[in-house]
Amino acid sequence: MAKIKYAAGLTALLNKHFGFVFQPNATNQTMKSDSNGARTRWTRQTQRQQGLMKAIRNWRIMSAVTKANWVTFAATYPQASRRNPAIFLSGYQLFLKRNHYCFLNHGIDCDFMEDPSLDEVFSPDLTFSLTASDNSLDVTELYISNFGILPKLGQFVLIKIYPMSETSGQFFAPIEQTIEVQEVFIDGLFVSFDLTGLNENLTFSVYLSKVCHPSIKYVGTKIRYMGCFTPKTFLALTDTPDSLAGEAGNPIIVNPAGDGLVVGEGGGGGITCEDLVDCPIIISILTQLGNIAESVIPIVGSSIPPIIYGNVYSGACLLDSSPIPSGDNWRFPSYADMLNLKIYANSNGGGGALKEVNLLYWLSPNSGATNTLLFNARGSGILNNNGALQQLKSYFAFWCLHPSDVNSLYTFYLRYDKSYTYSLSQSLAYQLSYGRSIRLCRENALMSTGDTGIYVGNNGQIYRTIFIDSLEWLADNLCETLYSDLSPIPLAEDAASWDNPTTPLYADFMY
Repeated sequence: MAKIKYAAGLTALLNKHFGFVFQPNATNQTMKSDSNGARTRWTRQTQRQQGLMKAIRNWRIMSAVTKANWVTFAATYPQASRRNPAIFLSGYQLFLKRNHYCFLNHGIDCDFMEDPSLDEVFSPDLTFSLTASDNSLDVTELYISNFGILPKLGQFVLIKIYPMSETSGQFFAPIEQTIEVQEVFIDGLFVSFDLTGLNENLTFSVYLSKVCHPSIKYVGTKIRYMGCFTPKTFLALTDTPDSLAGEAGNPIIVNPAGDGLVVGEGGGGGITCEDLVDCPIIISILTQLGNIAESVIPIVGSSIPPIIYGNVYSGACLLDSSPIPSGDNWRFPSYADMLNLKIYANSNGGGGALKEVNLLYWLSPNSGATNTLLFNARGSGILNNNGALQQLKSYFAFWCLHPSDVNSLYTFYLRYDKSYTYSLSQSLAYQLSYGRSIRLCRENALMSTGDTGIYVGNNGQIYRTIFIDSLEWLADNLCETLYSDLSPIPLAEDAASWDNPTTPLYADFMY
C-alpha cells in the first residue's frame, strides 16, 4: 500500500484507475492494487444472483407440505441435470431452477412459483428463425447491450432455447441450433417461433451468441440471455377491455346474427367476456382450438384418436408412384433401416425392447416384452391373399423396401413367443397379395435416442414418434387413407374385395 499527497488544487482520484483503487483517507489518498481474486459482476449476473438468493429464502419459509410436493414432483417427472444427464434434479433443485427462470423472465418482483402441478405437460414441437412474424420475440436491446452491434443479413449466430411450463415445475431438453439471419431491420432483431399445435402455459427462454461461423455447433459460454417468449391464446389476443366505446359513447357489441361487431345502444360499457362467449364464431373457434389441443398433445400410453392395430397395406402401396409419406423426409423403411433397428434392439434387450408390455394386444407369454425403446409394437397380425386375418396377437409385421431387388420386399417380424426379431424376403408376386402394417421413418438431426414427437398424416391422424439409434420412427402403426396428393388409397371393405390384390390397397375392417 502507498500513500500519496497532492499539491493544493489537485482533485483527488477516486475509484479504479489502471488496476489501482484510490480512496481518500486522513492523510490525503490511499492507493492499493485491485485484488486479482475480486470478481466483477455484470448487471445480468447480479440479477441472477439476486434471483437465486430470493428463491433460497422462499424455500426456507415454505411449509413442509409444500416442500414435500416438490419432492413428489421430482420423483414423478424426473428431470436430468444439464451437466450430467445421468443425475436427476431433487425437489429443492427443481424449485430453485424454476423460480430462477421465473425471476429472470418476469423480473425480481414477480410472484415465485410455490406449488408445482402434478399434471404432466408435454414437450413442445417448434422451429425458429431470425426474422419477424406474428410469433416473434424482440431481442434488439439485450443483443446490443451484450454484443454491441446487431448481426447482418446472411450471418450466423448460435441459439439455445429452454422450454418450460408456467404451471408446473417441468423443464424440457434445451434446443440448440446454428441459425442464419434472414431479415434485417434498421431498428430491431427478432427471433421468430413456428409452433406446431397449441402449446399453452409454456415459456421459452431464449439465448443468443455473437456472430459466428455456420460450422460452429458448441454453444459453451458464448450465449447471453435475450428474454422469454410465451405463445398467446385466442382469448388473450381477442379479449377487449370494458372501457372500449363506440360512436357517441355507445358500446361495441356482438350483432344479433353473431357474425360480427356493431355499435349498440346506450352509453359506456364495451365488449365483455359475457358478450364474447355468446358469439357463435368465437364459440366455433374456441371449440376448434380445444380439439387441436386434445389432438396435438399425445396422452401417455395412447394416441388421439386411439390407434389399436392400425391398417394393413398391400405390397404395391410401397411401389406406387404416389407414395403415402407427404413430406418432412418421412419415407418407407429400407432394408438397411430395418437391419439397423434389429441390431440396435438386439443390443438393448432384444426384440422384447420393441414390444408393448401387456396381454391386451399379445398372446401369452409375450416373451421378453419390456418396450424400453418405446416402439409400442402390437400383435397386429398379417392379412392373407384371400383377405383372411392371420396371427392376430401372435405376429407384428411391417413392410420394408428391398435393398436392390425391385421384384421383392422384406418383412420385419416380432412374435409373441420369442424375444428376438425376424426378417423375411419374398418375391414381389407373392408379397403383393398379402397385407402388412407400415411404420414410416426419417432422419432427424434435432433428436437423439429416446426423444418423442408427433407425426400428422395426410388424413389428419395424429401419431406418436420415437427416435431410436439414428432414425425417428412412428410409434404407432400407420392408419393412412390418403396419398400425398390427398387422393384416396383404395379400400378393401371386406375380405372378398381383397382377393389377391396386385394394386395398392388397404384394409381396416378387422381393426
